[in-house]
Amino acid sequence: MPRAIHRACRAGLGTEVAPRPMSLIRLMEAILKTMQWIRPALLVAAAAAMNLAFADVGKTDTNFMKKAAESGMLEIEASTLAESKASSDTVKSFASQMLKDHKAADSELKALASSKGVELPTELPSADKKRLEALGALEGATFDREYAKEVGVKAHNKAVSLFREASTKSRDPDVKAFAGKTLPTLQHHLEMANKMANEVGKSPAKSAKR
Repeated sequence: MPRAIHRACRAGLGTEVAPRPMSLIRLMEAILKTMQWIRPALLVAAAAAMNLAFADVGKTDTNFMKKAAESGMLEIEASTLAESKASSDTVKSFASQMLKDHKAADSELKALASSKGVELPTELPSADKKRLEALGALEGATFDREYAKEVGVKAHNKAVSLFREASTKSRDPDVKAFAGKTLPTLQHHLEMANKMANEVGKSPAKSAKR
C-alpha cells in the first residue's frame, strides 16, 4: 500500500510541474515583444553616444585639423619636388627631414580626425596648387631659393602660428595635445629653414614670435 501511494504522489507531482504548452507560447511571445522594444532603444542610445563624442569637436578645432592637413600636404609635395630638383645639399637634406617629420604628423592627424568624425581635405587649395606648379617650373639655385623662402620659411611661419594657437585655445583635449606635441617640431623646422635661406643666398622672411 505505501508503494502504491508513493507512486501516485510521484505521478501527481509530475503532472503539476510539467509546463503547459500554452504557457510556453505566451512566455516566448512576451520575450519577443520585449526584444523588439530593447533593440531600437539600444540603437538610439549608441547613436546618441556617437553624436556626443563628435559634438565635442567644435568648429574651431575642426578648422584647425583641416588647415593642418593642408599645411602638411604642401610641405610633403613641395619637399618631394626638392629631393629631386634641388641643387644644394642643404636643401636636399632639409627636404628629406620635412618628408619624414610631416608624414609622421600627417598619420597622427588622420587618426585623430577619424576618431573625431572629421573629414580632412585630400587636395591642396587652388592657391597652394599654383604655388607648387610655379615652384616645379624652376631649376637649380633659383629653385633652392624659392623653396627655402616659400616652403621653408613662409609656410612654417604660418604653421607655427596655427599650431601655437591650437595648443592654447583648442577646447578638445586630444586636438590640443596633438597641437602641443607637434609645435616644437615645427619651430625647429622654422629655425632650420631660416639657416637654409641664408645659406642659399636670400634673407629669410621675418620669423613668427616664439
